Amino acid sequence: MTSWRDETSDRTQADLDGLLDLGLRTGREQLEVAGEFYPFAVALDEAGESRLVQPELPARKGVADVAEVHELCWQALAAEAGSLRAAAVVTNVGGAGGDAVAVALEHRDGVAIEVFLPYVTQGKVNGKKPAQKHRFGDLTAAEGQPRLWA
Repeated sequence: MTSWRDETSDRTQADLDGLLDLGLRTGREQLEVAGEFYPFAVALDEAGESRLVQPELPARKGVADVAEVHELCWQALAAEAGSLRAAAVVTNVGGAGGDAVAVALEHRDGVAIEVFLPYVTQGKVNGKKPAQKHRFGDLTAAEGQPRLWA
């Protein structure tokens, strides 16, 4: 079975590995601090500098819709795609299979990957999340859908 790494340059691999590390590290930090997080974006520019990208959120009262913030992250990245080598959107996802930090990575060289870091929250009380610890599982990856450089 061939891997995406078999067909990509060392630089592309390093770019995606660096963004994945930044996205997972930031997502884990947010989980430890707040117990959850809204989607956020990370980008790697032409000079090889990585950074967080904050989307423009609509001005309104109340809690922002997670799906809307996720889409706004992609829109913010699309607006800068011409000056980026790689980008990712990081989302806290849940479902029947459990919770995970999901990282949708894309490189301008044509690679798109979805990586999932499953976790279990320890210390929930009555379904609420007080200060807690998280136990993280093994990374899994799947082919992603290109959105920026299709």
